[in-house]
Amino acid sequence: MHLFVVRKVMPSTAFAIAVVFAACSGAVVENKREDDEVKGEAGRPGQPGKTPEDSLEESRNWDPEPACDAAVQRKVLRLSDRQIRHAMRDLLGVAMPALETGPGNQNTFIAPTAATVTAAVFDKLQRTSETVAREATVAGSDRTVCKKTNEECAASFIDDFAGRAFRRPLMASERSELLAVYKTGVQQDQRHADGLSLVIEAVLQSPSFLYQIEQVKDGGLTDHELAARLGWFLLDSVPDNDLWQAAQRGALSDAGTLQAQTSRLLELPQVKAHLVGMFTRMLGLEALADLTPEDRDGLTAKLLRAMQDEATTMIQSELWNQGSLEGLLTTQSIDARDGLGELYGVAEGAPATLPADQRAGILTRAGMMTLHAEEHQTSVVFRGLAVARNLLCIDPPAPSADEVGQGQILAMEIPTERGRAEARTSMPTCRGCHLQFDPVGVAFEHYDSLGRYRDTLEVEGKKLAVDASWDVDVADITGRTNGAVELSQRLAKSQAVRHCVTANVASFALGRRLADDEICAVRKVADAFAAQGGDMRSLVLAIATWPGLHARKGK
Repeated sequence: MHLFVVRKVMPSTAFAIAVVFAACSGAVVENKREDDEVKGEAGRPGQPGKTPEDSLEESRNWDPEPACDAAVQRKVLRLSDRQIRHAMRDLLGVAMPALETGPGNQNTFIAPTAATVTAAVFDKLQRTSETVAREATVAGSDRTVCKKTNEECAASFIDDFAGRAFRRPLMASERSELLAVYKTGVQQDQRHADGLSLVIEAVLQSPSFLYQIEQVKDGGLTDHELAARLGWFLLDSVPDNDLWQAAQRGALSDAGTLQAQTSRLLELPQVKAHLVGMFTRMLGLEALADLTPEDRDGLTAKLLRAMQDEATTMIQSELWNQGSLEGLLTTQSIDARDGLGELYGVAEGAPATLPADQRAGILTRAGMMTLHAEEHQTSVVFRGLAVARNLLCIDPPAPSADEVGQGQILAMEIPTERGRAEARTSMPTCRGCHLQFDPVGVAFEHYDSLGRYRDTLEVEGKKLAVDASWDVDVADITGRTNGAVELSQRLAKSQAVRHCVTANVASFALGRRLADDEICAVRKVADAFAAQGGDMRSLVLAIATWPGLHARKGK
């Protein structure tokens, strides 16, 4: 159903809520999400009933089956709060108020969304749409100036604004109902602006705006639906004018036009910034913004900002300056500022090269190490899980309460992180999960909780040499690995990493995580990504033109 929420204009200052329904061919349904998806982490969602041994075996048999349906399952998704705000801003050109209706952190890789509009969510959306509508129709704004009859101007506004907001042409019934909403709005004070304001409110509270509804024709998206999908993927918003006009002409079904539109979008500053944010969130680095100087010994606000800036600059350089995934994971170049030079042991204020035996790529930089540590010590678990989830698409099941208790006992009994990892990976109840990430996490033990390199650590008044080597058997990373530099170099060459990153970008483009039986749908893209040396910009372009982005199956 299309739902238009309308405030009836009354003689008094009080307003009653009226609901106008117009039938349509596709019903809005609740989108069920697994708990692991709501977390917003960049790994595959966990599966109910999966044992640690199952998960470990999957991590070793990472290679997907080559034979696979290119189409992915049709879903109905509600827009995230971030997407709602961006769409309102771009449709109406107004400053956006804060909006928080969905669960979790809206800055995670794939922002979690509330599937249904509850009474509390509805109230927030209604108040936001009222505020936006007032701002968009202030006296003297372009949209309130009419050179024809007011009703003709209203009809023109409805066709343009509602069509763009719904990301498809309006049905005749919708057009007439919104015109009736306009007339209701002007009844009290005979003001054209009041009618437009009420139309805006109704449109911004409609499921056709709030949900990504794909009707699908002959197993594929229509031009308008494909434009909308590209908009959410590349703009984090509704299609811009050029993309929308291409959809209006029915031109996006032409492969050349689709590629040209995608290439055009990739040159826009807002798209570049959005995609840098996508890779930042894919690596979990958006969480640096949630840290405070009190979270780590020796951390200052200035140094924390420098860590954030360094991560963003590295991703931006590798994404847009002929870089690659391999370069992101192995580069030793830096322009150290605001305390990073001292931390890394290089001069500040000028380009430098970090010591080759200490640093290789973004995984060994201070931001990543600080983020995945604890207040006073490192964390083999946090660092290992960050790599397993974000770069290898391994997401082990959460530990039980008993297993958490065992971990707490180990923390009291064993003074070093490596020692705890050795104990966990030898315990039958723990090894199934911990073998998937502890050997990876140990590789980062040369970096303290602030990311400073160290060869020794002090334990109970004694200095011990750091041992960051381990026999790793995770995905296609096997054999002895001696420290994070070697691990990063091996990850940079890993087919499993390229497949995981491809699946993650495809998931981001779809607005939901690929299910396990859909992972193989991106195999050809992943193989091409590997053949191109991990060129990150080419990967984005390939996903934008990937058949799975516009081929659908299911009802």
